Amino acid sequence: GDDAKAEYAMLRLRTASGVDLNDYKLKFTKDFTKDFPNSIKKNAKYLDVTETQIKIKSEYLYVQNSILVDFISEKQ
Repeated sequence: GDDAKAEYAMLRLRTASGVDLNDYKLKFTKDFTKDFPNSIKKNAKYLDVTETQIKIKSEYLYVQNSILVDFISEKQ
């Protein structure tokens, strides 16, 4: 459920490769960008977003915890 999605987001966003949008869709049959629209919008300047991936820009990894809090607390 929501906890599993938030945990997935948290774990993947901590990595250099970030969230693989296709992998998320396979795992949860949902669209990551539709599950976390507010967190993505709020943190847009910190994120690299492509058609297949969302990751925290390397220069912002030092603030990753504050970014992750948004994803963890957003209800899908």
